[in-house]
Amino acid sequence: MSSGILRSAAAVASGWVVAVGGYILTVVVFSLFNPDTFTPGVPLPTGWLLVTLAGSATWSIAAGFAAGVIACRGEIAHAVGLGLFLLTISVCFVSWNKNLAQVPTWYVVAGEALTTLAILTGGWLRRRQRVSVARTPEDGPLSIAAKIDRRRFRIAAVVMFLAFLACLWALVLGAGRGLLW
Repeated sequence: MSSGILRSAAAVASGWVVAVGGYILTVVVFSLFNPDTFTPGVPLPTGWLLVTLAGSATWSIAAGFAAGVIACRGEIAHAVGLGLFLLTISVCFVSWNKNLAQVPTWYVVAGEALTTLAILTGGWLRRRQRVSVARTPEDGPLSIAAKIDRRRFRIAAVVMFLAFLACLWALVLGAGRGLLW
C-alpha cells in the first residue's frame, strides 16, 4: 500500500476522531453542568440543541483543519472525503438508533449540513495557511504559522493523542453517569 493512501486514511480518521470526539466531549461536559436537562426520554430544550450545534460546528472546523494538516496536500479533497465519511456514519447511526425521540428531525438535518460546511471551511483554512506559509522565504523571519507548519506532523500527532485521551475520558465519564447509554 502506498504511503499517500495511508496518509489520506490517517487524515480522514484523525478528522473523524476530532469531530466525533469533540462533539461527545461537548455533550458530556454540558450534561455535567445541567444533568436535569439531559435526562433520557426527556426532549432537549432548543437552547441546548443550538449550543451543541455550535460546538459541533467548531469541532468540525478543527476536524477539517486537522485532516488537511495530516494529509499535507489536497486539503479540500480530504475535507470532502471526511465530510462524506461522517455523513455516511451519521446516516447509519440515525437509521439504527431507536432512542432518538428526544432529538427533533430539524436538529439532525441542521447538524449534518452545518458539519459538512464546517469541515469544508476547516480544509479551506488549512489550504490558505499552507499557501501563505509556502510564500514565506526560507531565510526570512518565520511566523508562528510557518514554524508550526514545519513541525506539523509531530504537533498533529500529539494533539490527536491528547484529543483521544480527552474523548476516552468523556466516554467513560458519560457512560458511568448513564448519559450515553
